[in-house]
Parts: sequence; C-alpha cells; structure tokens
Amino acid sequence: MDVKTVAIIGAGVSGVSSAIHLKNAGLEVTVFERGDVAGGVWVYNNRTALEPSYPSTIPSTGDSPAFDALLKATSRGARRDSPVDQDSFDAKNSVDNNDLKILHAPPGYAFFPSFFSLSRKYPTDGLTFISPCYIGLHNNVSTPEMKLRAHDWPPQTPDFVTHDVLATYIQDTAAANDVLSNISFRTRVDKAEKKGNKWEVQSSRLVDGEIERAVQQFDALIVASGHYHAPNIPDYPNLPAWKSAFPSRISHSKLYRSPTPFAGKNVLVIGAGVSSTDICRELGSVAAKIWQSSRGGEYDLLPSMLPKNCTRVGGIASFSTLTSTSLLNDHEPIPGSVILSSGEELKNIHHVILATGYHMSYPFLPHLHDDNATPEHANEEILVTTGQITHNLHKDIFYIPNPSLAFIGVPYHVATFSLFEFQAMCVAAIFSGSSSLPGQQEMREEYVERIAKKGVGRAFHSLKDDEGEIAYVRDMVGIVNQGKKEGEKVEGHSKEWFEAYERRLIRMKETRERKVEVEVKEKVAGPAEAVQNERVK
Repeated sequence: MDVKTVAIIGAGVSGVSSAIHLKNAGLEVTVFERGDVAGGVWVYNNRTALEPSYPSTIPSTGDSPAFDALLKATSRGARRDSPVDQDSFDAKNSVDNNDLKILHAPPGYAFFPSFFSLSRKYPTDGLTFISPCYIGLHNNVSTPEMKLRAHDWPPQTPDFVTHDVLATYIQDTAAANDVLSNISFRTRVDKAEKKGNKWEVQSSRLVDGEIERAVQQFDALIVASGHYHAPNIPDYPNLPAWKSAFPSRISHSKLYRSPTPFAGKNVLVIGAGVSSTDICRELGSVAAKIWQSSRGGEYDLLPSMLPKNCTRVGGIASFSTLTSTSLLNDHEPIPGSVILSSGEELKNIHHVILATGYHMSYPFLPHLHDDNATPEHANEEILVTTGQITHNLHKDIFYIPNPSLAFIGVPYHVATFSLFEFQAMCVAAIFSGSSSLPGQQEMREEYVERIAKKGVGRAFHSLKDDEGEIAYVRDMVGIVNQGKKEGEKVEGHSKEWFEAYERRLIRMKETRERKVEVEVKEKVAGPAEAVQNERVK
C-alpha cells in the first residue's frame, strides 16, 4: 500500500490518536473536525442539538435534519434521505443567512456570540459544537484503563472523572504531540469517494458567515467520527403526532443537558442502558415521577440503580391518539397515554426522553449505504444497512474491498481511549508499510466466520466477552510488531491496565450477581417488591 497523505474525519480521541501515530510514522496528515476544539463527545455545551426527524430510522440521513427540512421547502419536493447530496441544490440562494449557517455548519452546530461559549482551557470563537454530552456525563471505565501511551493523565487523576477532565485530556494530548496544527476545525466533510488511486474529500468550512468549499485528494482515509451523532428514533405509532403537537415535550437523549427543566414533572425515559440510567438518576432529585421503559435487553442496567421515584416498566407498544393539541401550560401533562407491550397505560406524562441509541452512520459515504438492505443481505461492499453494525471491516478497522479506508473507534464495551489508540497504531503500521494485511480473500473468510459466530446484530462489535478486549489488543500489537526487531517491539496492555481491568471484572461480576438475584426475587415476590428490596440493602 503506497500511502503518503491521509485524511482523518474527527478529532475526538480516535482522530487525535490516529494523527499522532501516523505523523510519528512519517505520514502527512489532515484532520477534519466539525467542532472548534478537539475532544469529540466529551465537549459539553448547554445548547441543544438540532432535532432529528420523527421517526428517524434511516441511517444514511446522518445527523443533518436541517438540510432535509430545507429541501422540503424547495421545488425539489420529496424527502431526500441523504443530507450530503447537494449536487443541484443552491442553498445560498434558497434560505436566509441564519439558515445558511445552520445548514452548512457541521451537523449539530449552532452559532452564538462568544459570550455563550463555556470558559475552558481551549476557548471557542463563538462557534459551538453541540455533542451528546450532558452535564453529569463521566467515564464508566477507569482512567488507568483509558490512559493513552501518547500522553499521561495529570498526577492524582481519580479513576472516574467528569466530561471536562476527559475533554481536556484529549486536547492536552493533541497539543503535547503537536497535532493541533494538522486539524482543520469547523470543517464538515460533505462527501468522500475513491477516484482512481486517490480519495477525493469534499469539505465545507464556515468563515465569517461565508462557506469555504474545498476538494482535496489523499492516499488514504480514516473515519474517526464515532457513532453518537445520528439518533435512532423508533417508529412508534402516533409518536410523530405527539412530537408535532408538543415538540418541546418529546426529545432524544442527545438533546438532554441537565435535569433542571424537568423539576416537578412526570417523565418517561425510553431505554434502559447507560445513558438512560444516568438521566434517570439525575432526574431523581427533581422530577415528581419517572418511568424507565425496558424491552429486557441484554445490556440493560439493573433497576436497583434507579432512584426511588423511578419505576422500571416494559417496552413501548404505541402512543395513544391525542385528545387535544391545544397549547399546554408548563404544569399540564400531555393529553394522551403511552401503551406498553403488556397493555398497561402510562398517563399524566409531562415529558418523554428517548434514550434509544444511535445509528452507525457515515453520511459522507452515501454510496456505501443501502437503506433498503437487511444486515443479513448486505453485499460485500456496503458499509451500513440498518445502522446496527458497520459491515465489511477486517478487525473492525479496514474496509475489506479497499483497506486504504480505515475506521477507528467502532468496537464498544471496551476501555475506549486505550483500545482506540492501539487501533491507531495498527493503522499507522499498515499505512506506513512497516506491517501488512492478509490478502482480501483471507480477510473475507475471517469476517464471514465472525458473522457466523456473532451474528449481525449490535453484539457484533461488542468485546464484552471474557478477554475479548485483551485478545483484540493482542491482535493489534501483533500487527504493529510484524516488521520490528526484538528491542523495537511494542508491548500490549501495561501492568497498571491489567490491575484496573481486574477491578472492573469484579464490579461487573457483582452487578451480574445482583441482576440474577433480582430476577429470582421477581419470580417469587413480583417486580416491584424485588426492586424495592434490592434498593434498601
């Protein structure tokens, strides 16, 4: 593989780590970052993101509903699901300047005077990137496990810290390794496509109210944009009508920032994963009543982790027909009910928060999306079908048909920072030519074998299985060390990492044991009594 220039999409920990190790390998790097600082999802701002569509079940839409909404108002008419297809649409002559800013800003941006910007070590210039970060967000894997080789944590950093500490750590890592100058901030990649031997990257950057467009060519492309930007809004019956009638009362968890607006209210939170449980715990001190809806998924957290004023209920069947669409005062509940799969109805709901996750989505690669295919019928070139997995990757990194396209940050249920850095080291070794990949046929066979073992659901990218993360990093290190002499070889996880990992396993074991205990008690005493007994321990 003859690679000298590399484009990287995203300057979160995945993109920053990639830039560092690629530069160290002697490659020329350009990072395209939608925000005005590095840090990705850990950069907090109290402004909320643009609304997704209701429902939002088409991954290729990405997180650019503003573009789609503006298209509806033009003569082009019908809904366009790819927000990056702008070939014949003259947005600048179709909308006013404020709409232009929102439209051409990277998805999830807003523009405010600089006094709205948070005071931080790496200040903004009035352009605010709106990530999914909420005020109580913190790491749930310890900092010793997340430590980057490229930069140490500050002395006495606790095991668990708030989002600002994590964002600053990424920013400090970029600065300490001299990659800030390689990052093009406030720049959205609109489209990337392989043309001949080069990747053509089309980008847009808003400068002083004007759009600067650019087309650049690179030998290789790394996607480090993460998978927390395109909300998944399920197609529940009547949910769109609720959203249309009472837009401020229905929201995705991406728009959640703090519990303050929900004081004294009854709130339904749909989903029972980490974000949902975090939000329920934050709401617990201010809300009147909370319901957390769970379909009983494998990765749902324990109901005993919920506050006392929160009740775990079953999955959602539908939203009822509204009895009125008149404006509500602040204290009036929504005039309708939510019907659970059991037939039970929830009434007197003031707010609904959908903590229903995100799509795997790469809207800048529209030709590699197929919204009509099922995961089981994805061909050997498509990256995304239903948004549950990214197809056709070797080791969750290299695009099998053309490994000059690589992805950093796809696996989950891992110590994200450190594992993504090992991925970045692996890509640097391959792109620089110091290591090599197997042939395409061998990569394909390994991929097919993995599908047969794990299926094509969300568990496909999970490394939660016993020693899955350790074995994966061992593979990464093996690739990195292919061409190295004995004294040059890179080591895998450190002693400190393994010690912290063992502590994580103990915590997970205790959680699993409590979950089993609650399930047994539910069968004997009923769900409510079982959860109450668990909480009072």
